[in-house]
Amino acid sequence: MVSLCVVMKKIVFTILLLFMSSFVYSKDYTISSPDSNLALKISAGKNGLFYSLITDGIVSINSSRIEMSINDGQIVVGPASDYKAVIRKKDETIKTFAYKCSDYIDTYNSITFSSKLFNVEFRLYDNGMAYRFSTNINGDIYVDNEIAEYNLSKDYMSYLPKYHNFPGNFSQESLYEHKRISEIGNDVMTTPLLVEIDNGHKLLFTESDLHDYPGLLMHYSNGLSALFQKCPSELYYHNNTRHVKSREKYIAKTVGKRTFPWRIIAYSQKDIDLPANNLVYSLAMSSKFDDTSWIHPGKSAWEWWSANTVYGVDFKVGFNTQTYKYYIDFARKYGLDYIIMDGDWSSGPMKPNPGIDIEEIASYARDNRVGVFLWSFSNLFYDDMENICKYYSDLGISGFKIDFIDRDDQLAVKMVEEIAEMTAKYHLMVDFHGIYKPTGLNRTYPNVIGFEGVFGLENYRWYKGDMVSNEVILPYIRMVAGHMDYTPGAMINASRKKYASVVDAPMSQGTRARQVAFYITYDASLGILSDGPANYIKEEETLKYIAQIPTTFNNTIPIDGKVGEYYVVARNDGRDWFVGGISSWSERDVRINLDFLDSDKTYQALIYKDGLNASDFAMDYIIDSKEVYLTDHLDIHMASGGGFAIIIKPID
Repeated sequence: MVSLCVVMKKIVFTILLLFMSSFVYSKDYTISSPDSNLALKISAGKNGLFYSLITDGIVSINSSRIEMSINDGQIVVGPASDYKAVIRKKDETIKTFAYKCSDYIDTYNSITFSSKLFNVEFRLYDNGMAYRFSTNINGDIYVDNEIAEYNLSKDYMSYLPKYHNFPGNFSQESLYEHKRISEIGNDVMTTPLLVEIDNGHKLLFTESDLHDYPGLLMHYSNGLSALFQKCPSELYYHNNTRHVKSREKYIAKTVGKRTFPWRIIAYSQKDIDLPANNLVYSLAMSSKFDDTSWIHPGKSAWEWWSANTVYGVDFKVGFNTQTYKYYIDFARKYGLDYIIMDGDWSSGPMKPNPGIDIEEIASYARDNRVGVFLWSFSNLFYDDMENICKYYSDLGISGFKIDFIDRDDQLAVKMVEEIAEMTAKYHLMVDFHGIYKPTGLNRTYPNVIGFEGVFGLENYRWYKGDMVSNEVILPYIRMVAGHMDYTPGAMINASRKKYASVVDAPMSQGTRARQVAFYITYDASLGILSDGPANYIKEEETLKYIAQIPTTFNNTIPIDGKVGEYYVVARNDGRDWFVGGISSWSERDVRINLDFLDSDKTYQALIYKDGLNASDFAMDYIIDSKEVYLTDHLDIHMASGGGFAIIIKPID
C-alpha cells in the first residue's frame, strides 16, 4: 500500500511539472519606444502570443491574445515552441505623394518572432504600436478567423462609431457617440475607434496595408476585440449594388505566402498630436509605380450637392452637354482643376443619358485645360473596367468617382484594389465613395486621390441632427486613417437655430468662415467645391479665396485643439502658409503664434474670419489683412459653429 506521503509527493511533483511547463514553452520580451515613453511586453511560446502596452509607466492594455486560425484550425498562427526572436531598430525618411507633408522621419524599434510556418512582427513607435502576421504556407489557405484582443485596463470613455447594418452593406459613415467601452453592448463598431485612457492620453485603434482581406471592425465581449465579416459565397444585385446573399464559414481565402494587415494602436499624450500621426501611411505598402507625373491633386466643381444650382444663363439647365460645358467654363475662370459629373450623367459608365455628348464634353474640357471625373456605381464599373478605362483614357478623362462599394469583406476589399490598379494602368485617378475608412491604399496606389468613409457634408441635404459637433471630432479620429473627401464649400450657412435640411436647396450648419476653413483643416488631395456656380458667383470674394488654397502640402503643424471642441492647424506649400481653425457650437478665442515663419521675411496675412454677428447670422464674415512677422501672434475669435482661414504670403 502506497503511503500518503508518497502520494502527496507525486501530486506536488505533478503540479510542479505543470507549473514549469507553462513557462518552458513561453518567454517574455520587452521593447521600448525610441523615446522610452512606451513599452511593449510580449509573451511568446506554445501557449500563444500575448502582448501588453505600457504608456508612460501605466499599463493601458493588459495581456491580450493575438492569433489566426487557418484551414479549419489545422494551423494556428500564434502558439509555437520554436520561435526565433530578432530585435532591431529602424530610422528612415519616408517620401510621400499627395499627402499632408512631403516627407517625414519614421523611427521605431521592432521584434520579429519567426517559426516554420509563420512570422509575427511587432513595432513600437513614439506614437503607437503595430503588429502583423505573415505566413509561409504552400498553396491557398482559408483563414477561419483572426483573434485580436484589446484588454483595456479600465472601462474607459471612448468615441464609438457604430456599424449600422452588420453583417451587410454599410458605407461606414458614422457619427461618434461618446460612451464607455462597456456600453458598446451588442453593437459593432467601425474603425478608427478612439479611447480616452489615463491622464487625458488617447489610444486609437485602426489598421493599415489592407489587401485581399476583410476590414477591421470591433465589438465588446468581456473586453474589446476585433471582428471580421465572413467572406461572401453568393452575391445579388439590388439598385445596381452588390449585396451579400450568403457567406462562407471563413473570413478569407487567400495565398499561403503573404503578409496580413497591420493592427495599429496609435498613442497620443495630447489630443493635438493625433492629426499628425503617420502610422497608417508608414505601414502601408510602398507605391506600386514610380511615375506619378500624370497624377494631379487639385480642386473640382461639382453639380450634385447643390442640385445643379446654375441660373442667369441663356440655356436650359439640366444634366446635359451645355450645362457641363458651363461648369468647365466656371472651373477655368476661377482656377479650378476639375469638374465632377455625378450620377445623373449616365445609366452606366458606357451609357450616357440623353442630352449628354461625352465626347464633346471631353474635347471641350481638354481645350480649356480642365479635367473631368465621371461618377459610376462600383459594380457597373468593375464588371467591364478594362474597356471602360481604355475608352475614357483615350478621350482624355482624368478619372472616376467610384461609389456604393458599401462593404469591407474580402471580396469588396479585393475589388477596390483591382479598381485602383486598373485605373492606374490607364493613367486615371480614382475617388472612392461609399467605402470603408482608408488603410494606406493611397500610398500603394497614389492615383487614389479621394476617399470618403466619412459622415460628410452631403448629409446636410437630409440630416436634421447636429453635424457641427461631429466635424470637430473628425480630425482626431477618422482623419488619422487618411485623407477624407468631406466635400465642403457650402455658401448658404445657418446658425444652429435657423438650420433646416432642404434636399434641393441645401445649407450647412455653422458659419461661412467654417466652410472656408475646411479646405485647410481637413486632409483632402481632391478638394471639392460642393455648391453650385450661381451661389459661388454671388459670393465671388469667398470663391477666389478658396481657390488660392492648395490641396497638398510640404508641411503640416497641428497647433492647438481638443477632441470634440476645436482644431487649429498650420500648413505650408513650400512658399506660403495656410492656417485654419474650426470650433464646436461654443464660441472660442484662440491665439496663433507665428513662430513657424522664416525669421528673415515679412509676410502679408489675409484673414477670413467670422463676422461680429456670425453666431446669429452664419453668413457674416470679415476679410482682414495685415503684415506679420515671426515674432507676431494673431488673436482670432470663432463664433458658435465658427471657423477661420488665414493665407500668409511672403512680401517679395
